[in-house]
Amino acid sequence: MRRSLMFLLLVTSAAIAQSPPDPAAFRNGTTYTFERKFATRKVHDAHDQRRISLATYIFRPINSPRNEVVLFTHGSLGGLTVDPHEPIVWMPPALLQYFVRKGYTVVYSTRRGLGESTGTFVEECPYAAGKCTLDQYGALAEPGLAQAEADTNAVIDQIVLAHEVPKDSKLLFAGVSRGGLLALRMASKRPQNTAGVVNFVGGWLSVADTWDAQQNAARIELQQRLFKEIGAGLKGVPTLWIYASRDPFYPEATTRAFFAAFQSAGGTGEYFFVPEHNLRIGHIVATDSTLWSAQLDSFLASVSMNK
Repeated sequence: MRRSLMFLLLVTSAAIAQSPPDPAAFRNGTTYTFERKFATRKVHDAHDQRRISLATYIFRPINSPRNEVVLFTHGSLGGLTVDPHEPIVWMPPALLQYFVRKGYTVVYSTRRGLGESTGTFVEECPYAAGKCTLDQYGALAEPGLAQAEADTNAVIDQIVLAHEVPKDSKLLFAGVSRGGLLALRMASKRPQNTAGVVNFVGGWLSVADTWDAQQNAARIELQQRLFKEIGAGLKGVPTLWIYASRDPFYPEATTRAFFAAFQSAGGTGEYFFVPEHNLRIGHIVATDSTLWSAQLDSFLASVSMNK
């Protein structure tokens, strides 16, 4: 079980060991400009009694800027397989480069207690080190999601809508793994601000052979409920769901059931599955743009960023 959770780290840092496709052609001052900003919010709970800051990173294209914004939300730490403040590449370079080269401004932030963000990380407990149980880890799912929403709301209100999204324009949400579900969730709460959502391997709790049937059933039930709630809030908003074979955390049948739950509540979108690839595991499909760029090109062509 610990080994499988170790792999989950690759959700957020899949590109750490992967060089960008063409680093010489993607560089600050030539292809993009970079800026770091901080959103803040007040926290009063058992962990923090203070105002926390949320580090937010902005990549603006230099060539053919569209004046349109992608808000990226990241995944988990896989049961704290690394310390929350270890340096991590939160967005796969292939995905970042794809959007910037298309002319989109990319905004992403680390959530409470992660990286340069302050406060206490509360989304997970150290299951990978054997210091909490699987049930304790699962019990943090909905409270953790609520904290992630609060963090992302602060970034949207204080940075994205206040400074980055032009008047009378919408934004595109995108995310990987937990960030994929969070992107859908945030968009469902703000459909009036949403042009569309790109969900890579989205889910909040893994469903895998390493867990027993009862544990998997509870995880599926929770996530199907969440996806139904999301679908009810995203009626008429285009979405693209991208998954791949050999994903040890989210089997194809499970993710198709997630998408069906979303559709049953009124959500609209396309489910795109990559059956063949040479990746180590399908959960890192966002690291290889050759597997999904054509599909994403088509999706973006159909999305209107204007209100």
